[in-house]
Amino acid sequence: MKHLFTLLACMAIGLATMAQSNSLYNGVYVPASNNGPDAEYQLILREYKSNADNTSSIRYRKEIKILRNRALTAYADKGESFIVWNPATQKVTINECYTIQADGKRVEMNPQGYVEQLPSNCVDCAHLNGIREMAIVHCGMEIGCTIVLDYTITNLKSNIIQDYFVIPQDCPVKKYEIIADFNNKESEYFHIVSNPSFDFKCQEINDDSHNFHLIFTDIDQTDQAPYLPQARELYPIVCISNYPKKETTKWEYEPIAEAEDLTEVRED
Repeated sequence: MKHLFTLLACMAIGLATMAQSNSLYNGVYVPASNNGPDAEYQLILREYKSNADNTSSIRYRKEIKILRNRALTAYADKGESFIVWNPATQKVTINECYTIQADGKRVEMNPQGYVEQLPSNCVDCAHLNGIREMAIVHCGMEIGCTIVLDYTITNLKSNIIQDYFVIPQDCPVKKYEIIADFNNKESEYFHIVSNPSFDFKCQEINDDSHNFHLIFTDIDQTDQAPYLPQARELYPIVCISNYPKKETTKWEYEPIAEAEDLTEVRED
């Protein structure tokens, strides 16, 4: 009986300690973590271009440093990257893909590490079976390495750009840069839907030739608890579009009210 009482007392102390160490993080409950993040994005870059020849492109670059082994286990996804595109209307170009190991050695990507496949959410959708996903299995993985991936998706039959994405990621981000160049400037739209409780630094660059150029820094990671709503309902998002005036379009993402707001042109 004495041992049972001791066990119950230890469990009570442990639960009390956990309750004290957990907290409300920017209004969102975050489980305690004393070991820091598993990885950290040194840079995320999104660069949009709309061209007069009825084409457009989105260039994406990420540089992510692995801080803990858990980032490379079966329960994480930092050792792989996935690019989804439609070969009928788009082209994918890998600009750079390599790993910088902890000692500074650069390991180039193995050509066999590029695997073209059908996206898992399209397997049972016959009308979407033309869509492809490139799974990139990065090489030279170790604690302290930095994964670099730079690619461009070119839209071959349209110069319309529309995107809607969450700024914070599942790991902290040191620098998040967004650049947009539109050939039809009269239809440009850029808007940040921000959660006021989420704090980060934002700098707008106005002294260059880009239509939009923003740099976010020191972005905290999102919480991955499965019981929380989707990240776009909790964290700041960026909306970008050059869709023509007075025309409507259906956005892939919710909330609908914010998507409808994108059909309006920004007045300067």
